[in-house]
Amino acid sequence: GGDDCKIKVWQLQTVRDAQLPSSQRPGLDTSCLTLSDHSKAVCALEASGRRAFSGAFDQTIRVWDTGSWDCLRVLTGHEGGVCTLVA
Repeated sequence: GGDDCKIKVWQLQTVRDAQLPSSQRPGLDTSCLTLSDHSKAVCALEASGRRAFSGAFDQTIRVWDTGSWDCLRVLTGHEGGVCTLVA
């Protein structure tokens, strides 16, 4: 997360590929997905299983599906920015 209100999700090579000799490794896939649902700076990220959570100065927590990266739920009610998450 960052001051631009966005979360960047980078798709990197798998651990299995990283264990291959360099001559047999496929090219590093550095494709990136941008999640831009927050309206203020993102300051907290946490993941647990198939869910990821983001907290921001917009006073919300967003729950993400890590397979599709769809926002499943927006949790409101905080009176200040959400800068710490524990899953």
